[in-house]
Amino acid sequence: MQKYSEIIRLMKYYFSRHIQSNKSISVSKNKKREKGIWQRRFWEHTIRDENDLNKHIDYIHYNSYKHYKILPQEWEFSTFNKFVDLGYYDPNWCNFNDINHINDLDFE
Repeated sequence: MQKYSEIIRLMKYYFSRHIQSNKSISVSKNKKREKGIWQRRFWEHTIRDENDLNKHIDYIHYNSYKHYKILPQEWEFSTFNKFVDLGYYDPNWCNFNDINHINDLDFE
């Protein structure tokens, strides 16, 4: 199996070669032949079990609130409502009454 770094590098390479971007690129990114659409680093993690998977899915859905104070059910880019429709989440997960509980979750 390939290492995460190689997989990520290839994914970024092939995607970046085919994207059309009108965004101006900084001198630093141009020197490094970066398009400006990727973060320079990534965090690698292998999902260990179903509980670990659920924690990471919760973390992803909680990010809209953590960073933008927008509940996941109101975030247009979130898959939260799809997960509700599939029965994985209660529609009231991460509501304003739950924020203290959500802040206590361990996402590590």
